[in-house]
Amino acid sequence: MATARSSVDPLSVEEATEDTNEGDKGTPLWEHQELSQIPIKVLRGHTDAVSSCSFCFEDSRIVTSSHDRTAKLWDAESGVPLLVFDRGHSAPITGCALTPDHNRLITASWDKTMKAWDMKTGEVLWSAAHDGLLTSCSVSPDGNYVASSTDMENAIYITCVDSGEKIFKIKGGTFAFLGGVV
Repeated sequence: MATARSSVDPLSVEEATEDTNEGDKGTPLWEHQELSQIPIKVLRGHTDAVSSCSFCFEDSRIVTSSHDRTAKLWDAESGVPLLVFDRGHSAPITGCALTPDHNRLITASWDKTMKAWDMKTGEVLWSAAHDGLLTSCSVSPDGNYVASSTDMENAIYITCVDSGEKIFKIKGGTFAFLGGVV
């Protein structure tokens, strides 16, 4: 005998109802329904794949980068974009990293550039050209350096966060990092 099942969305943030399986004599359809009510929020605004995201500003903001060639700063509570970084890259942005003082956003792109953006104005502070497509970037814990990686070169660049000047290049080989930046 088939039982009637109502539709339950385990990711819904709406109040749970007392839906039951007709054949189970009052047993709740979702036995651990309170555990299934994981609140989620969808931030809509990018028009292509999101390549990176992270919380910042004591978890009150979220910074994202996308293949739509933009990076965005979002209000984590409302889901509203507060700042859009959209006048710099000509190809997908593959990663972004915020400096520890929250004054600069660094973006890496397949257009072979890494850019530093002012977090107050959204303006580009500097742009550093590379020989290959950039695949990622990471700011050092002290906020002085940014490491970036390139694809076909198998290289890692260390760049000054303040000036965009390349300080060091590690080329070739396989790299494994424990606990942070080179």
